[in-house]
Amino acid sequence: MGNVRKAGTKGSYTHPIKRFETVLAESRFHDLESYEFKTERTWTIDSIIGYLYSTSSTSIPVLGDKKEAFEADLRKRLTALEPFGLFKEDAHFGKRPGVSIKGPAGFPF
Repeated sequence: MGNVRKAGTKGSYTHPIKRFETVLAESRFHDLESYEFKTERTWTIDSIIGYLYSTSSTSIPVLGDKKEAFEADLRKRLTALEPFGLFKEDAHFGKRPGVSIKGPAGFPF
């Protein structure tokens, strides 16, 4: 993919100077509360690849003619790490009051 992290088909990613919490604190939305929920999530190789295709840095348009090689290399490397192809992640989710979100199996938090 190169040394520069791509974002979209024409740009590159630069890390924000301020964290999102600081930006919110300085905005009209500074009175927000947040709640954190923790759960375990299992990723398969296919779900990891699908997720990566949904990002701006490794979307199908960004990868272009390197898509097949990218996917083959990623499958090979992930299988070498975990032969069953199942990767556990401790997932952390945040919530703002008054915003309904669904948790695992569709249950609201």
